[in-house]
Amino acid sequence: MPKDKSLGNSQVLPHDYTRAEEIEVVIREIGSQVASRLRAHDKQAGGVYLSIGYSLSTPTEETGFAHSLKLSDSTVDSNLINEQLLYLFYTYWDGVSPVRRISVAATRLADRYGEQLDLFNPPKYDMVKLEDTVDAIRKRFGK
Repeated sequence: MPKDKSLGNSQVLPHDYTRAEEIEVVIREIGSQVASRLRAHDKQAGGVYLSIGYSLSTPTEETGFAHSLKLSDSTVDSNLINEQLLYLFYTYWDGVSPVRRISVAATRLADRYGEQLDLFNPPKYDMVKLEDTVDAIRKRFGK
């Protein structure tokens, strides 16, 4: 039996990506898909995982990297998940190796029971409600 369940998605890119902006777009898309799957399964993530596979034509002998990060609060917010994924990417990518494979996973899953309120910051219900609505529209009319 697996000790910790996760939801993830990965993509093999059609060609080598070397520009950070292009890679960032793909990471955001996959991160949003994973967040949508979390909401569909009534789960929330307590951590994120990012794996980057380099192309075979990389100038170094590195094959890529894989790192995870524990979130301070469990969430289903696409923006927060993507922010942490991009932090991992910019922290560990060397800036020159061409990227060919991207994998994203939400880890430390828990049942989606609500949002932890913060006494000093306003609640983020509006964004989560908006994402739930977009998920309902996609479910009805397709992606």
